[in-house]
Amino acid sequence: MYRTEHGGRIPGVSGARDRRALRSTAIAGLTIVGLGAVLAGGSAIVTNADEYWNPSLTLAAIGAVFLLLGLGGGPILRASAVARVQRSHPSALVMLALREPALVPDLPTYQYRKANTARVPDTWVVALVDSRGISAWSGGFRPKELILIEWSEIATVTAVSFTSIAGRRRFGAAVDVRPFATPMLVRVGHSAFGVEGSFDREGVLAIVDATNSQRPA
Repeated sequence: MYRTEHGGRIPGVSGARDRRALRSTAIAGLTIVGLGAVLAGGSAIVTNADEYWNPSLTLAAIGAVFLLLGLGGGPILRASAVARVQRSHPSALVMLALREPALVPDLPTYQYRKANTARVPDTWVVALVDSRGISAWSGGFRPKELILIEWSEIATVTAVSFTSIAGRRRFGAAVDVRPFATPMLVRVGHSAFGVEGSFDREGVLAIVDATNSQRPA
């Protein structure tokens, strides 16, 4: 999925995506196995007790399916949007990005200056990096560009280790957007099989390098 302008794979980014996909597969698989074990155990208990299938267990199974769809629906839609945006922009770098909450509003202030009223959610969004700059896109089957931060407004993009407001150690990218004093902190990641998550340190470093390579000379 991640390719250079000439169509070659970006090894570090592709490797990070593959590692993230393996972890997502494991998580999704364990979730399904656990759910199946619970349903099978409940079925055995009910069958042995009443000697027939209890309708309440059927309702519980249906509820569990809807729960899985509810938990994985958003990630699946965003994964679809990543694929669609990448197909329509084959020379760009496309990924998921999650802006870390800031004590001082950064993106809303930037949007106000640009008279941009698009709602950029405080969850994972589709991010595209090309010769224009860094843009955020909506998810779903018809992704649309929500906001564009042009390269002329970006001083630097660097990989950083930081502590979130919740007190957790994170590794992501610091996007220094002019004229704000504090860089925007962003986690970058990938969605697979309904599970979203951040890239590891190696993947973040590759993403940052690939991002800076898109800046016009």
